Amino acid sequence: MGGSSTSSSGSTGVLSLELDPKLRSELAREARRRKKPVADLVRDLIERYLEDVEDYRAALEAEKRDRGESTIPLPEVKRRLGLED
Repeated sequence: MGGSSTSSSGSTGVLSLELDPKLRSELAREARRRKKPVADLVRDLIERYLEDVEDYRAALEAEKRDRGESTIPLPEVKRRLGLED
């Protein structure tokens, strides 16, 4: 795939990138399926990806922070909550 460039005016910007024909076709097909412009689909996908990355990093940090702490087995959690069978 090719390069990208950005330019911005005010609070919004334009991102230009080259896509191989197969990926461009798949994006167009998905945009038609969702009845939205390709640009909106790409924007939504980027936002979702960045949110997922943020969530993943937060989970990794929580795992590092909690490492070494003991966990409570599920049967014990159920017993404490009065959910025993």
